[in-house]
Amino acid sequence: MSIVKWYDNKAVLLASSFIGPEPVERCRRWSKEKKEYVEVDRPHIVNGWLLYRRHLTQKQEKKYMPLLDFRVQVADALIKVGKQADLNSRKRGRPSLEDDPTSHQAAPPPPPLQRISAPSVDVRLDRCDHFPIHAEKRGRCRLCKNGYTQMACLKCKVLLCFTKDKNCFLEYHMTK
Repeated sequence: MSIVKWYDNKAVLLASSFIGPEPVERCRRWSKEKKEYVEVDRPHIVNGWLLYRRHLTQKQEKKYMPLLDFRVQVADALIKVGKQADLNSRKRGRPSLEDDPTSHQAAPPPPPLQRISAPSVDVRLDRCDHFPIHAEKRGRCRLCKNGYTQMACLKCKVLLCFTKDKNCFLEYHMTK
């Protein structure tokens, strides 16, 4: 884990387990006190973030992601890559009160069903642990939106067509 404090116009703290401060590059920044450009050291982790922002602003499809959201998505993708898809695994730790049969009282009504959001593009295209499974209920295909299907991706938790005529499951995991 690398934590870097960089002085731009003000102090900026960045943490990463992937990129560190080395190599350090020099860049020009405007100094309000001196009213001129000054040379400042820029760690490699800062350059990675700036390249990401530049790439998204050039695409002009949507606004760039805030730094905190970027970090959360990277962490989420890294967590999901390392997980094993074991459906029969037991929960670890202290059992919750919900699992205790003596504490069952009048159960509150179930919350309304919410649409499951699509996984991040990195997780969707990582080609790791994506398996078709038989879903409990039928629904519309996430990709083509035309057909009803009962096939879903185990990792992404989205319904996708998987028949001899069309394979939306494969297309969904291969293309952006």
